[in-house]
Parts: sequence; C-alpha cells; structure tokens
Amino acid sequence: MCNALFQRLLSAIAPRIPVRSLLTFVFLSAIIASVLWPLVAFDWWAGYESIRYQLRLDALATNLLAQGTHPRWIPETAGGYGTPYFNFYAPGFTYLCLPFIWLGVHVAVKAAIVLVTAVGTFSVYSLAREWNGRAAGCLAVLLFTTCPYLLFCLYVRTALAEYAALHLAAAMVWVFWTVSKSGVPWRGVILASCAYACWFTLHNVSSLFLSLLFVLVVAGFAWRHGLKGRALLRLLLIFPLGALLSAWFWLPAVLELPDVQHQVLRAGIFDPLANLNHGWGYFLRPSRSEASFGPWMTLALLACLAGAAVNRIARGPVLVLCLPACLMLLMTYSVASLIWQHVPLISFVQFPWRLTGGASLLVALAASYLLACPMNATAPQDGAMPPGRAWAVVLGVAACLCALWAVSLSAIVQEPIVSQELRLSHWDRLRGTLHPSGDVLTAGEFLPATSDYRQTPEFDGDVLKTAPAPAHAIRLGAEFLLAGAGPAEGPLVLKQYWWPCWRAEINGSQVPTRAGPGGCLEVDVGHNPDWPAHPLRVWAARTPLEAFSEWVSGLAWLAVFVTFCVLNWRARQARAGAGS
Repeated sequence: MCNALFQRLLSAIAPRIPVRSLLTFVFLSAIIASVLWPLVAFDWWAGYESIRYQLRLDALATNLLAQGTHPRWIPETAGGYGTPYFNFYAPGFTYLCLPFIWLGVHVAVKAAIVLVTAVGTFSVYSLAREWNGRAAGCLAVLLFTTCPYLLFCLYVRTALAEYAALHLAAAMVWVFWTVSKSGVPWRGVILASCAYACWFTLHNVSSLFLSLLFVLVVAGFAWRHGLKGRALLRLLLIFPLGALLSAWFWLPAVLELPDVQHQVLRAGIFDPLANLNHGWGYFLRPSRSEASFGPWMTLALLACLAGAAVNRIARGPVLVLCLPACLMLLMTYSVASLIWQHVPLISFVQFPWRLTGGASLLVALAASYLLACPMNATAPQDGAMPPGRAWAVVLGVAACLCALWAVSLSAIVQEPIVSQELRLSHWDRLRGTLHPSGDVLTAGEFLPATSDYRQTPEFDGDVLKTAPAPAHAIRLGAEFLLAGAGPAEGPLVLKQYWWPCWRAEINGSQVPTRAGPGGCLEVDVGHNPDWPAHPLRVWAARTPLEAFSEWVSGLAWLAVFVTFCVLNWRARQARAGAGS
C-alpha cells in the first residue's frame, strides 16, 4: 500500500519538477564551488591585500557605532594619527560585508565574496540564456567565472573590492538589458539607477572605466531594441540619476582630493606606464606573477571575430561586444603609452591590465551569443544551432576548461608573495600603531596634505608630550574630551592629523583648530577664558562639502522613493480599473 501511495505521489510530482532548471542550478553551483573552494584555506588570508579587508570592516563597524553615521575619518589609520580613509576609499564592499559581521570579520568577508560570485554568475547566465538558451548561458558562465583575471584578483592580489565590482558589473549589464527590453518604464529606470548608485561605491577604479563600458553597452541595447526619442533619453538618464544618488561619496572624494597626498596614487609602482604589457604571455598563459587574459579567453575572442566575419545574424551584436573588448586589451600594451601619459583622468586606473576584467565579460557574452547561431546563417529564419549540438559545444568547452583548470589553478593559487609584516599569524597585532606615514590599511595615499611624518612630535598618550598635561583625557574613537589641570600657556596638540573636519568647543563656544607640528591637530585654548573651568571637546565632524553632498544624495533618494511609490500606486489603480 505504501509503495502504491509513493508511486502515485511520484507520478503527481514528477511532471512538475523542472529537471532542466534543477540540472542547470547544479551546474552553476558546481562552477561557483570550483572557483571558491580555496577560500576555506586559512593561508588565503596571507594574500597581498586580504588582511586589509578585515581591518577595514572592523574599522568601519567600530567607527560607525561611535560616530553614528558614515565614518569618513578613521582615527586608527596611519599608525594612530588618523586619515580621512573612507572619504576617499570606496566603502561599498565593506558595507556589503557588514550584515555578516556577526559571524566574525573573517567569515563576513568570505560570505560577501560568495554572495557577489553567485550574483554575478547567475546574472551572466540569465542574460546569455535570454539571448540564446541554456547552453549559451552555461558557456558564458564557464568563460567568465573561470577567467584568469578574476582568479588573479581573488587569489594573488586578493583585490576583493575589484573582484566584487566585476561580478556585480555583470549584474548591472543584466539590469540594463531587462530595462531596455521592457521598453524603459520609469520604475525600471528608478530601480536601475539605485542599483548603479550602489555599484558605483564598490571600487574607485572600476567605477571609472566600467561606467564608460556601461554607456557603450546601453547604446548597443538601445540599438538592438530600436529605442529612440524619449525611451532612449530615459535609458541614458540612469547614469546621471545614479551619479546623483551616489554623490554622498564621489563628490567629496573628487573635490577634496587636492587636500591629501594623492601623488603616490600615480607614482612608482602605481604609474600606468610602468605596468604596460610587452609580450605575448598576456594572451597565452595564466600566471600568478602578473595579470593575464588567458589562453581560453584568447581562443574565445578569436572564435567570436571569425564567427562574426561569416555569420550575418550574429555579426552586429558580436562586434558591438568584441570591438570594445579588443580596444581594452590594446590599451594594456605599450602602443597605448601616449594615451596613458597625456590623459590625466585615466592615469588613476594605475594598472592598465585592470581593463582585462571588463574585456573578459564582453568576450564571454559574445561567445554565448555566437554559440546558438549556425555559421552559415544568412537570415533570422535559418534558425539557431540545434540544442544537442549546442550542448555538445558546451560540454567540449567544459572538458577543455577542466584540463586547463588544473594547470591554471596550480599556477595561480599558491602561497602568495607577501611582505614580512603581513606574515604575522594573529591579525589583531596588525591593528597596533605602525609608522605615522602609513600602515597596513594605507601606504600614505590618503595622508592630509598638511601632514609630514618626518616632523611628527612625540606624544604622551593622546596629547603632545611637551604640552601642559590635562587632568583627564578621554578618547572615544574620533572624539576627545579633555579637562584642564591649570591655565594653558599654549595650544594643545593631539595625536591626530589635522583635517578640515575637526571641530572643538569649550562651554558651547567654538575653539579654532589648525595644523600644528608635523601636521598634527592643534587646538588653541591658551587665550580661552572658559579653560580650564570647562572641559574641551574635540570631534570629527563633516566638512561643508561633505554635508552638502550627503544632503543632495539624501534628498535624491527621498525623491526617488516617493516617485516609485506614486508610480506603483498608479499602476495598481490602472490594473483595478482594467479588472472592473
């Protein structure tokens, strides 16, 4: 009886089980697992930058609680002298880790990596599947998720913010495609703008050059769907609206850049001219010592160009994707040195081979588009490649990638080359004070322009050693509370670099602050009649520009939210009227 009941239950459920969807999900999950399995190794934390993400998360969480808002000034950096770190460093990936911090900073960073990898993988699959079916989606995932540059970012440089920006860039391309396919409704424009604003804060360099790539992609999608006039304007409105929503970060970062020692960002090892490619190794082999496009990505690019030459159906879309990819790859070579030398803005990219990630995404999408189009097609009615042949191509590519995977993984995922201080076994030791010129979080690129670590005086705790010692000195993050023991003969100098954000008051009246010895924070209390009868409070506030940018973004988010609610209400009213 139980057997008969089970057979009836199985016969009722089986037709409803999406077997293909289930197998596809298993396939994509296997790809994600094959890429991320080295994360379980503790040695991964010895990577070039991986330890920094834990410290950034810890600093962001601590100062977010202490300051009550986005902490632009981080007092623990630069050996305890402080820098406006999160005023310039893109905080998006760190905020992405924040919901997982209850698991511990180690697990939180890894959880965010798994999340962005999954989102990027399924976005690439969804986009390619809409073009040419499941086989095309699986091929795009195989090429993009396993491309050598992403492995290089994840396991050699451990540039996790850039890794996240590249994966979520794939999600942004899917968003642009969905909005353009649906006729660019206003609700789609609003949601796409919000997504673009959040993506924009993930990585400074990626937001610079991938935004230009997004514009090209959106133009291609508009051409593909025949968008003109107001629909095209609405689609292009995504970018200025997204920039307005993210102005709270990028506007102060751009306009206040002259106030920090940013020259180090484009000098020495960060000079683009010192990082251009010269040989064919960039295309032919994966390497752990330098970024590479990889052999299978090179073959995919050549196949796309050859297919576009003989396939009239796929020629337009494939060339729209491949030509920008070829241009980006060309920019990584010395033939483009004049551009890197004479265009100041792109020099902030630092490493020209960073363009490899965007090129890899475009090539993966182009290969998936070409897969389902027969090579001898001359008209759309000729049909697509038969599913059996398409899956045979995918399985053949998968077999080749598995063979190359063992070689590339052994070449890339090894013990990383790290500096001596990063080899410390206990990461908490790295939170201690280091040299005032920089620490494990910063190499000095965000030091205030008025600071000079060579002239930094000696401190007794948080106050200058030679200054009149206060009776009590309490410090909570970026806030000081000092009670005087007697009249001060001169200004107090605190162990923090000066920045225009510092404010000081005694008994409700403002006290001027300025840059003192070595650029340290100096508070003039010598002629204040309320000192030492009343305590001195010093804290890191907002500069007028930072406050203005936050108000602009806040009002923009409020307007977007209200507009979206009104559009939803009108849509419901229209559906109710149509139903009645």
